[in-house]
Amino acid sequence: MRYSLLLALVSSVLPLTGAESPRSFAAAACVTAPSIDGGQSPGEWDAAAHYSIPLDMANPVTATLTTIEAELWLMNSASQLYLALRLPDDDRQASLQPLNVDLVVLESCRGNTLAAGDDKKIVAPGISADKHFVEPGKDADDKVKHGKSTMGYSGEGTDGVYFVEMALPLDSGDGEDLVAAPGASVKFNLVFVDGFQVDTARMLIGGLFGPDLDSAANW
Repeated sequence: MRYSLLLALVSSVLPLTGAESPRSFAAAACVTAPSIDGGQSPGEWDAAAHYSIPLDMANPVTATLTTIEAELWLMNSASQLYLALRLPDDDRQASLQPLNVDLVVLESCRGNTLAAGDDKKIVAPGISADKHFVEPGKDADDKVKHGKSTMGYSGEGTDGVYFVEMALPLDSGDGEDLVAAPGASVKFNLVFVDGFQVDTARMLIGGLFGPDLDSAANW
């Protein structure tokens, strides 16, 4: 339900597999900042805490369920949180007209429940947005954009994969962003929407703590 931000390297964090899914994720100390370019360059995430997580993807209409094997990397410096997410996907969807786009949402909660102003980052192929929670079913753009995120795709067919990279300030001074310090814990969810479109019967959605972005009860 939380990720912990550390200044010193933690004891070895082993990847988790199968049905094991941690309720918390520890970030390792960042030695060298990664390039936020959507590509997994050799060695750039080796210092990060690494988790392998089965991600349940469900259709919101039919409840059709499939599971993908996602991978998550976390590390932080004194001022930045770095996150990477690897998602297998056999079809890159990146159309705005008509709407049919793959996207990832990272939402943070400063308290025990979501409140107006809590940070929300959205990234899709070629697009990134800095937003904040307003109320269930509604968000808004931040007045000032902070952080950087990108979503790259490589391979094709069954070998296709997204690699998402984010660099977020721990405290930008913006009341509509994450506010945290190294050593703190932050409640969050990370959600993947495969084929966001008007026809929700053709869409799949899943999150580390379920697809809910309107309530932090299960985070």
